[in-house]
Amino acid sequence: MTEQRSTLVSRYEAFAESCATWGARLASVALTLICILVIAEIVARNVFNTSTMIADEMCGYLNVAVVFMGLAFTMQQRGFIRVELLYNNFRGFLKYIADWINVILSFCYICIVVYYMALYTIYSYRNDIRSAELTQTPLFIPQTFLVIGSILLMIYLFKYVINRCRDVP
Repeated sequence: MTEQRSTLVSRYEAFAESCATWGARLASVALTLICILVIAEIVARNVFNTSTMIADEMCGYLNVAVVFMGLAFTMQQRGFIRVELLYNNFRGFLKYIADWINVILSFCYICIVVYYMALYTIYSYRNDIRSAELTQTPLFIPQTFLVIGSILLMIYLFKYVINRCRDVP
């Protein structure tokens, strides 16, 4: 039984690590697209005396993708901020309890956030809500990045739950 649990935990940990890595890869693609759009806008304005008319809007959507798709990777790389002044004074069992409280509350919070983000994204899709900009972008498209990135973070946080809060960043 213990060996089977260990195998399942190991597989889930590998899955969570893979999710964080793929999220980071997608975030880096979005960041690259932002750079390309900004360069295209600069060239269009300075060389051709015109504008792409979409760079600002698309860069905003891509920025959302960068932030949310990078959440799990940020957790993986220990990039989130914590109140070190208080946390560093915890030792032993008290630190273990603080880790549990942190992970469980964070996991519950992200589950609630995912639920409401998904509802809002579905609402935007069903009601064909679009941006007020030139492109009339269906807003469910950038909102989908919010949901996916939050799910990736939720998957990564659950890794700590099943691992009994060992090695919490």
